[in-house]
Amino acid sequence: MNILAIDTALGACSAALLVDGNIVAWRYEDRMRGHAERLLPMVEEVLQDAGLPKSDLQGIACTRGPGTFTGVRIGLSAAKGLCLALDIPLAGFTTLEVVAHNVIGCDDVSEGPLCVAHDARRGEVYFQQFTFSGGDISAGSEAKAVPLDNIREELPAGKCNLIGTGVDLVLDNIPEEESGHIHVPGVNGQPDARVMAVMAAKNPDRFEKERGIAPLYLRAPDAVMPKVVPLPFQENK
Repeated sequence: MNILAIDTALGACSAALLVDGNIVAWRYEDRMRGHAERLLPMVEEVLQDAGLPKSDLQGIACTRGPGTFTGVRIGLSAAKGLCLALDIPLAGFTTLEVVAHNVIGCDDVSEGPLCVAHDARRGEVYFQQFTFSGGDISAGSEAKAVPLDNIREELPAGKCNLIGTGVDLVLDNIPEEESGHIHVPGVNGQPDARVMAVMAAKNPDRFEKERGIAPLYLRAPDAVMPKVVPLPFQENK
């Protein structure tokens, strides 16, 4: 299956192309802004590297959040537009599960609880617990936005691996004597389209019509529309 995977949800922009089970082209850039300007050129670059026309794509995988509101919308809108134009299915993955899969193949990770925390701003982290066992990842809890004051209650008892963009925030908000059982592997804390493409190939049941994939925000946006104040009616004299 020829799969294009894209991510713009957090602090990176990436695109990867998987053909017959192998990654044949990949682009990845750490960036906090400019995702909209960079994404489509990046897609064109990986297609050109592989010598594959868009018409040969058979599916697209995309992160659907949680992340920045603008970043999530950019990636998901581009993915849905391509799926509509090419009449191919879309697979949506959360940023938390994609980052969790970054540990596969890493020697610095022990089997057992694996927690992913992304900086959600406003004193919160996006958090989810997984289990890493037998070289595979399984979800152990639902994704949620957790206030840092409550993060201690979300961590498993005993040893665990902790990854993601919110690692330092978590460690700064638990007692020092409890941080000793937390291991921080040296893996990328951002979603990687290359990892997501492999996930999509291994889970073909995740593909569906693009209209069925919704963004995952977990909370209301930081920016809100100003309240409309009605002007007093004045009758013309």
